Amino acid sequence: IGKDKAAMVARLKQLKALGFTGVEGGSPGISNTRALREAIEEVDFPVHGVVDMVHWKERLSSPNPGSRAIGVAALKKAIRDSYAIGGSSVLLVPGKVNGDEENHDHVWQRSIIEIRKVLPLASRLGIHVLIENVWNGFCEDPAQLRDYLDEINSPWIGAYFDIGNCRKFGPAEDWVRT
Repeated sequence: IGKDKAAMVARLKQLKALGFTGVEGGSPGISNTRALREAIEEVDFPVHGVVDMVHWKERLSSPNPGSRAIGVAALKKAIRDSYAIGGSSVLLVPGKVNGDEENHDHVWQRSIIEIRKVLPLASRLGIHVLIENVWNGFCEDPAQLRDYLDEINSPWIGAYFDIGNCRKFGPAEDWVRT
């Protein structure tokens, strides 16, 4: 989006002129959160949150504890970045079913342990961590995702519903109702 405020203002104005009503950022990737927040305010163009750009590589469900620790640190940075730019959320993919050492139960159990580590920060800053429904082999029906979110049991955790991503798994209206 640019490194200085002028470049950020220009980019946000361009997006607004194209008809966008808002966007989300990526973290890491915001070079200057203060300048971006000022640009957002100047252009009056919302950036509602950020995507945790590390979650696919350094998964919270990884069998490697070091990888999970990197994932937690990245998620904390994303929470801070979202707060710094005036956002309200971080999009997170909590893991990926990836074989015998990272099956559905592993993703469920490991990611919940790691997500709970960021809840104090999310609560203090007022940032929601939103779990996206994606093609990762995890919670591929709405009841599973509902139960996963219920098990975390925090007002700071919710769903980031992507209507296009659910087409593989059933009707969108089933997901919305659940």
